[in-house]
Amino acid sequence: MRIRLRSFGSLRRYLGRDLMIEIDEGSLLRDVLLSLPEHERLLDGLKIRDDIYVLVNGRSVSDINTALNDGDEISIVPAIIGG
Repeated sequence: MRIRLRSFGSLRRYLGRDLMIEIDEGSLLRDVLLSLPEHERLLDGLKIRDDIYVLVNGRSVSDINTALNDGDEISIVPAIIGG
C-alpha cells in the first residue's frame, strides 16, 4: 500500500515535507509513526503526544491503532500555543 505523509511547522525539519511511503497491507498508524526518524517527538510511549495532532484523511486521530488503507494521507501537525 502507498500512503502520503505530510508534516507541518517545526516537524518538517525532522520528517520532511511530503513523503510517499510504502507500507504492508493491514498496517496501522502505529507502524508508520514508529518507523519515522525521531518518532519520540511524536509519541509518548505508545500514545500520541499532547502537543501533536495527527490527522488521517483530514480527520483528527488519537488512537495509534487506527487501520490504514491504500491511498490514505497522514498529516502531522504540532500544536500552536500562543495568544
